[in-house]
Amino acid sequence: EGRAKNRRVELHKVSGGNEKAIITIDFIKPLPNSVLESKYSYNDSALNIQYTQPYSEKPELKEFKGDLEVRNYNIMNGSKVDNSISRKEIIKNYENVLELYNAKIVGLYGSTLYFEIKDRGDGVGVYGLISGYTGGYAVKFIVVL
Repeated sequence: EGRAKNRRVELHKVSGGNEKAIITIDFIKPLPNSVLESKYSYNDSALNIQYTQPYSEKPELKEFKGDLEVRNYNIMNGSKVDNSISRKEIIKNYENVLELYNAKIVGLYGSTLYFEIKDRGDGVGVYGLISGYTGGYAVKFIVVL
């Protein structure tokens, strides 16, 4: 009697090693109805990250060097860019989601959100930004060498 109320789930690891997942630009999932407009990769490049309050104590602009990936998206409504989606909505969405992935937001300047991940899973730091536009956005992600 009462067993129907006593539910629990037990998980047992049956295979696999001790490998860690490495965070890449793909952890930033596109918004619904987003279409990848362009994708670029640059070796030995640089990315400026703007630190602002209230996310960072000291406002400053820092440059990070490494391998840079850039993705540009349009948000579509049928066959047209959906201009009803504002840059503010885009940034607010990612502001709420980034911290779920252990990304620390370090700045918000205009319609660009800046973040860092101290360890992507292999001891290497990554920095990035998401810039919102009306009907679209860009994601830039640099792996520090």
